[in-house]
Amino acid sequence: MQLFQALELEKGYIDVETTLIDNEIMQHSLIIDFGISETKAADIYYSSKTFTLLADESTDLYRKSWLEIYKMLKKELMAK
Repeated sequence: MQLFQALELEKGYIDVETTLIDNEIMQHSLIIDFGISETKAADIYYSSKTFTLLADESTDLYRKSWLEIYKMLKKELMAK
């Protein structure tokens, strides 16, 4: 579990957490696993349903590890 995930975050302060998750997913996963550019990875990620759920504070998805979220994203991409 990441340090930030172990901390209780006040309402409205999930930006740091989601930024860490975003970086891991794009830089260490989409780009490497799919052999695509950073721009293409960002387009795919930020237009995904997974990102929409992550950005919605009420889902508490930001509390999960980036690997769990990446698995959700891969499943979403494979379903298209």
